[in-house]
Amino acid sequence: MEGGAVLRITAQLVACLLLLLVGSGAAFADEESEADLQARYDKLFQETLADPGNLDLLFEFAGVAVQLGNYESAISTYERMLLLRPDLPRVKLELGALYFRLGSYEAARRYFEDVDDDPDLPPEVRDRVDLFLSRIDEETAESLWSGFVTVAGRYQTNANAGPENIIVRAAGTDAEISDEFRPEDDFSFVVLGAARNLFRLDLGADAEGLPFDNQVFWQTDMEAYYSAEVQFQNLNVGLIGVETGPQLEFVPANPEMAPLYLRPYFLADFASLGQKPFYYTVGGGLSLATTFTSTVGVQLFTEVRYRDFNNTDDNPDLDELTGVEFIVGADSNIIITDYLRARGGIFYDLDDAKVNFQSNQEIGFYGGLDLLYDAPLIQATEPWEASLTATGIFTGYREPDPSVDPGVTRRDTEYRINFVNTVPVYEDIAMVGQVEWLQNLSNLPNFRFNNLTFLVGATMEF
Repeated sequence: MEGGAVLRITAQLVACLLLLLVGSGAAFADEESEADLQARYDKLFQETLADPGNLDLLFEFAGVAVQLGNYESAISTYERMLLLRPDLPRVKLELGALYFRLGSYEAARRYFEDVDDDPDLPPEVRDRVDLFLSRIDEETAESLWSGFVTVAGRYQTNANAGPENIIVRAAGTDAEISDEFRPEDDFSFVVLGAARNLFRLDLGADAEGLPFDNQVFWQTDMEAYYSAEVQFQNLNVGLIGVETGPQLEFVPANPEMAPLYLRPYFLADFASLGQKPFYYTVGGGLSLATTFTSTVGVQLFTEVRYRDFNNTDDNPDLDELTGVEFIVGADSNIIITDYLRARGGIFYDLDDAKVNFQSNQEIGFYGGLDLLYDAPLIQATEPWEASLTATGIFTGYREPDPSVDPGVTRRDTEYRINFVNTVPVYEDIAMVGQVEWLQNLSNLPNFRFNNLTFLVGATMEF
């Protein structure tokens, strides 16, 4: 694909992404307008002054105050009701929820624990209280861990990425590839794990004068991956990576604007190929995230990496790939309904390798949908989840590779369609099934291939 065509497609993708973001940010009309709510609030306020002991009236007034976002007024009304009748668990529940919204977690905890001690509390209400108490523990904990481990079996129709045609280019002439490089299927075993730690830093007086709060989270993400092939063991892949840095929250002076989350971070990873060192990476990045509405979130990011490749007996020229990589991009998440979420993103990647015929630039995009749905045919307590993702990557190299064709500069277009279905089976354990189709189109037959992948496994969250 020529550079002009790539730029035209990219411009169209950016335009579609912007239209999607703007369109999804349109406000939906509430059943009752803010002006009507304010009129009800004023009317109820006068009525509570005339009849201050009417609990039904006070409860209705507090509910309207919550709808208007006047949490302080609602809190004072609920607390006045408890002075009149201390045995009102629903009022205590509402107070706990309001204090939680305001970030007054200890005050919220006192009300929730008081409600939780009631032996006559309905089970569904107790579940809600326990959820709030769990969230409060998370919000006040000094260190939080989360993550998952997945173990799976995988089958690939073209595990060695062999070219579609047996005739390829070698030093500018046609040549027939040997049997060892032709497409071959294979089974493999895959283990994938990731963990995140959020460590709360209380800067105290040291944060005075800074544009962010004195509460700062230090976020560390770790991942590990290994795939063991049955036949092509020289293609076994291992990866260990870490990314760590602070997450800073900037609250705009305008209360109608959403906070900005800025995160500078350091990154490093190490990869192996066929049980031998493949490459290591060191670098850093910066991300900026915010929300446009309660349903639309956007993140901008940039990274700079240095990757050092290691030569092996099977691959004596891998060090030609060594160099600096620069990436910039944007991701978006859009909540369409409680059960449906859309994802989209675009990135630009400049890879400056040691030799020019390995240096390249990529423009990529992706779009996806995540759907929660009721289990078919059986009764299940948790919904199933289906995720569909489509990806396109356009790659152009700087110069021709003389060992392939000295007169042709390589241009690749890669498409992926990925479908994942997750089925909860027990608490934090789920079964996972995945199907992925990959098609790589290239102006050089050496790099033209496709691959169909099937994966089945189990995943455990913690």
